Amino acid sequence: MSFIGGASATVPVWLRVVRSGDQFSGAISPDGSNWTTVGAVTVDMPATLPGGLAVTSHDSTRLNTSTFDNVVAAGNGGSPVGRNLLINNGFESYTPPALGTPGWLSDAFRQSPAQSENTEPHSGALNGACRTTTSLDCGIYQDVTAPADATYTFTVYANASRTGAWVGANVNGSGVQAMPVQVRGTGAYGSAYSMTVPAHAGDTIRVWLYSPASSGSAVIDDASLTY
Repeated sequence: MSFIGGASATVPVWLRVVRSGDQFSGAISPDGSNWTTVGAVTVDMPATLPGGLAVTSHDSTRLNTSTFDNVVAAGNGGSPVGRNLLINNGFESYTPPALGTPGWLSDAFRQSPAQSENTEPHSGALNGACRTTTSLDCGIYQDVTAPADATYTFTVYANASRTGAWVGANVNGSGVQAMPVQVRGTGAYGSAYSMTVPAHAGDTIRVWLYSPASSGSAVIDDASLTY
């Protein structure tokens, strides 16, 4: 057990805990859409473990009568329940600006390298980014070997400062689905992008972000690939 931090809020309040590897981050929200990070802590934990909800009055003479509602257990990034096949899906295990296996890579043939950073995290402390002040293109991706014949779901939070950025998924080098990334303010991710990816066992599924050859940024965080 480890204490993350404290925050003040008026009930009812939305609560969220996100796990990325051994890092756990907590956040609160008044509406379930706009989140404020309370803090993060690293705790050595097994890959899978039971979860539960608990409250305390911090006073042994009083009974806490809090109740929970709208409880959802989801993969990182809000994906449906299921094993997330992506490694370091929230970029929390990198030391910026590094990327690398196992996990995310920068497109070697692009003009500008992708990176990890702490500029626009959706949750936790880090995110992935293509960021340049000149007209250079950029890409970031992760390859996964499909473990079964299934329809996979790729979900990712993305944001951009100019038009032309895309997120998408390929299977064995062929495009399956892609979506343009909306231009929003810094850190204003909006809803997650979600797409289905049919694949057979042994196929290579590549999930990616592309940033066009123009100055600006395209960022991603909290990605998941489930089935």
